[in-house]
Amino acid sequence: MASLSPPVDLSHHFSFITKRRAPSAVKDFYKYFLIPGIANLAGGLPNASYFPYDTLEASAARSQRFPTVPGGKAKGTQPSERIIVPKDSQSAISQKIDITTALQYGTAEGLPPLATFVNKFVREHLHPNVPYAGGPDTLMTTGATDGFSKAIEAFTNPWNPDRDWVHLRQGILCEEYVYMNGIQAAQPRGLNIVPVAIDAEGMLPHGPGGLDDVLENWDFRRGCRPHLMYTVTIGQNPTGGTLSVERRKKIYAICHRYDIVIVEDDPYWNLQYPSAQEKQAEYRNTSINPHLTPRNYNAGKKSSGYEFLDSLVPSYLSLDTDGRVVRLDTFSKTIAPGCRLGWITAQPAVIERLARIAESTTQAPSGFVQALVAEMILGQQAGDKSIDARKGNNGERGWQMDGWVRWLEGLRAGYEHRMQQMCSSLEEGKYVVLDTERLDDLTLGEDTEEDSWEVLDKVQMYDFAWPTGGMFVWMKADFDSHPLRRKYAPERLSKALWTHLIQKPHLCLLATGMIFSPTDDIKARGYQYFRLCFAAMPADDVAPVAQRLVDGFRTFWQRKNLDGLEDDNTAQAEIEAINAIYDPDTITISDTSKYNSTSALDLGNSSSSGTKAATTIKLQIPNHANLSFLLAFEATYPDTAPRILGTASTASRGEGKIAIDVLEDILSRTYQPGAVCLFDLINEAIETFEELRIGTDNTSTNTTSAETAAATARTDGDGVEAITATTATLTLHESMGLSEPPPWILSEVISEKKSVFVARAAHVTSLDQAKTYLDYLLASDKKVASATHNISAWRIRQLSKASHAGSKDGGGGGKGLSPTSTTEMIIQDCDDDGETAAGGRLLHLMQLMDVWDVVVVVTRWYGGVHLGPDRFRIINAAGRDALVRGGFEKKKEAGGEKGKKKGKK
Repeated sequence: MASLSPPVDLSHHFSFITKRRAPSAVKDFYKYFLIPGIANLAGGLPNASYFPYDTLEASAARSQRFPTVPGGKAKGTQPSERIIVPKDSQSAISQKIDITTALQYGTAEGLPPLATFVNKFVREHLHPNVPYAGGPDTLMTTGATDGFSKAIEAFTNPWNPDRDWVHLRQGILCEEYVYMNGIQAAQPRGLNIVPVAIDAEGMLPHGPGGLDDVLENWDFRRGCRPHLMYTVTIGQNPTGGTLSVERRKKIYAICHRYDIVIVEDDPYWNLQYPSAQEKQAEYRNTSINPHLTPRNYNAGKKSSGYEFLDSLVPSYLSLDTDGRVVRLDTFSKTIAPGCRLGWITAQPAVIERLARIAESTTQAPSGFVQALVAEMILGQQAGDKSIDARKGNNGERGWQMDGWVRWLEGLRAGYEHRMQQMCSSLEEGKYVVLDTERLDDLTLGEDTEEDSWEVLDKVQMYDFAWPTGGMFVWMKADFDSHPLRRKYAPERLSKALWTHLIQKPHLCLLATGMIFSPTDDIKARGYQYFRLCFAAMPADDVAPVAQRLVDGFRTFWQRKNLDGLEDDNTAQAEIEAINAIYDPDTITISDTSKYNSTSALDLGNSSSSGTKAATTIKLQIPNHANLSFLLAFEATYPDTAPRILGTASTASRGEGKIAIDVLEDILSRTYQPGAVCLFDLINEAIETFEELRIGTDNTSTNTTSAETAAATARTDGDGVEAITATTATLTLHESMGLSEPPPWILSEVISEKKSVFVARAAHVTSLDQAKTYLDYLLASDKKVASATHNISAWRIRQLSKASHAGSKDGGGGGKGLSPTSTTEMIIQDCDDDGETAAGGRLLHLMQLMDVWDVVVVVTRWYGGVHLGPDRFRIINAAGRDALVRGGFEKKKEAGGEKGKKKGKK
């Protein structure tokens, strides 16, 4: 057998802080505690005799409690086993499981007997064929969430948009639908969250949206290409898919090519269901994925020593020739979530860095938990007389490795049986027969009741894949098949269905797909999906509960309306509370609303399906009499964020626009999908506006109320007018040599695939004036300054002093000009601002329109989707609109000259 290569060096991926971490000087002494008879005068350890616990005792299950066949019966009675952790064990120091050791300060590596057991289990049984020299190492954690937090601490640097260049922004890859606790740990660090397309098996290596596609076509304007991947590969949460070895090989090869570190979160590794494919194929008469059929995955290699472990789809570690896999494990699904105990498996150099992080953060997991888990699995060592008389139960000494694996196999059978029960009920109930009325195609008259006829339609309400692992069924509801689809948007039907199911007699609580959506794009279609957990309820309840769920779907598909399902008073209650806390007029319903309700708050309760936003409110910031805003609420609030439409602020001139920007920033930080946000928004706004001194009274300002209320209308992508105060200040334009702010004429806002375009045009008489206008725009409007591109062009007939005699047009026969005469100079030029060739196209448009003495700038905010050549069409359309609105285009006279010569640049 060829010798294995050592793992690759991943230190170039370590964060700045991780690279600087040094071993704990205090913890470094702990290795000397193992010396027999050593007198510890170095460590600041409390005396163990003062610990108030004499023993830790529990009654624990025997490892054979549950059968290994789904739905099977346990053989005979399975009494509990009494376990005792003594005050002080007489075992060797490295094997001690006692209160004195477990509750004392310890190293980040964990309680030695348990840490040693985990390391042996990982290296010899769970991952016996890791293909790099020396094999992996392990580190105890307080669960998989803690492990992931340490991983992103080790491999990513925080990014702050107010401080750091965008090219320094790092990212993390994840599945299209993902367990969001991990992603929410990464988001505050400013990481790009980069989803990868999935199918029923898991992450896709190739194809549109697949891993290779995402990395190959990475847009570096978003930041650097991601070098970290977070993935749940077995019983994927929420979809229940299991990634085959064949798929893993393709993904690993891509990660090798792009130098990606794989963080594999695998809490359901032992909950793999070989019956799922067979049952699904039996119900649907479909084929089986041959890559996921049960087999010995260690055949021809080193065996795990257990048939059960050999039959499980192995980890990415089994393919990890580079040492780029960091695997997260937990006792949460094998013992109990409240243990908060787990471990990380990775190459030794990575484990060493993670241990340094643990030393100064979580340190070791709870000593109570480690002692009880270690005692249950390992028991006291033979020959230890500290608890010999009390041990009882025929002197059994814990589960040991055999018992631990047997316990894991029993858990798999129990959860697989629940999965079978739920999926069988869902399979048998996914169709509903509906009575519908249709009109005779030949009917031309108005008496439709006599000409209509009834038909029976068999409609599929939902679809799902039988999960091949984990604890969840991922269901997709087909709202297009609902009889009310023409009347209601599918998002509203989804929300109404969820409400319908939690009511009697159904009483079923489902997790919506939006909870597992890492980006807004995915969240927009997440309403179709629901995650069902079959693990938490007693086995005998699974089938009846699943039937209640099916009945709930059926009765919802039979509804003729949504009456009683759209009464969401959550936001209304918060508004009432806010007005009680502050002032009765803090929040009022705007009389100028263009939405459904103008007299009472109506957040999604209207029966009209055509109106997108339900209501508009006026928010008066407490303690800031000059600051008030208009906010619009969509029908789907609080699942979607409110929008700031504008301000009716009477603060100093120019502060209105700044106040909007500040409030939008606060809203982006305080809003969380599914939760009302007004109270947090107001609280932070009060403090922020105080700090920035925005909206304070300023009696020295000479502006009139008419001037301060001056505003320009802007239109968003939904055609909603929003009021935006002027961006000028009293001093900025003067400091730039302008007597007044530039008189920009704005185009309509154009939205295309989330990119936003707006153009401005202004009359100018010189190149210096044009450049000053552009500088002023960037200095006064931070949104424009932060835009992806500001494409500009100008055409000017500029008069300049002539320093020579001769005719003006250079021809003969004219009178000579004096040295102080003026001459006309043609100036035309453009600036792409990174949008290659866009400036030239904009200038060409101005030439075709024959406009002069004007500067035009088109601002684009990139929305994350490439527009291709369409972007040039949209840029010119916005530019043309601004030029036409400003009256810069000359009106053509009948019989006039055609095709005037243009001046040269």
